[in-house]
Amino acid sequence: MNGSMQSTITPTILGFAVQIEREFISTRSKEALPKALSWVISQGQGAMLKLDNEREQITNYLKKGVSKPSIARSIGCPCDPLCLAETTKC
Repeated sequence: MNGSMQSTITPTILGFAVQIEREFISTRSKEALPKALSWVISQGQGAMLKLDNEREQITNYLKKGVSKPSIARSIGCPCDPLCLAETTKC
């Protein structure tokens, strides 16, 4: 950098913007976590998952080769389709 006032201020402002964005991301993540955890009904170590009611249907879809995003849409699962597995842990 050439030492001018502009070359000093620009990185400072960009660093400030990055810090604000990092805080926004952190806040959104903290707000989303309880919502995601509320999807699971906690009952200790033998926790029952809300998708347990759909376990047989999900397993049949997986055996037929239906994609996980399609399965998630068909059963109305609000969680990440990549979490769908034969154990239906979401």
